[in-house]
Amino acid sequence: GFDIDETKINVLRSEIPDRKSLNITSHRSNLKGCEIFIVAVPTPVDAHNVPDLGLLKQACRLVGEFIDPEALVIFESTVFPGATQRVAGKELMEVSGLSIHNDDSTSEKGHFYLGVQLQGHLLYSGRHTS
Repeated sequence: GFDIDETKINVLRSEIPDRKSLNITSHRSNLKGCEIFIVAVPTPVDAHNVPDLGLLKQACRLVGEFIDPEALVIFESTVFPGATQRVAGKELMEVSGLSIHNDDSTSEKGHFYLGVQLQGHLLYSGRHTS
């Protein structure tokens, strides 16, 4: 697991003492080589219910630095319909140079899979799993 907040990392480390297959870190370099990224960031809204997508974009730019072809990026954020593809996907493509699998765009570097969790089901790049 990764978080930019070292305090959260320390809490997780103390609450999960037996974590042989789970590396909990705040070091960005540990994201290199990961095949699956689960992005969970808040999406606050202002007084007019307009979402602030700044944290989502920031997280995408961070993950985009480290995704390799065939990686799966799943979003657990409460964003409006279409935001995963139009906002998060766009940020990931710009930073990584990869394209979204099943997207009309192509990249010589390869593609990644984009997913979202909806009502207990994972949807990714046009596919649905239970």
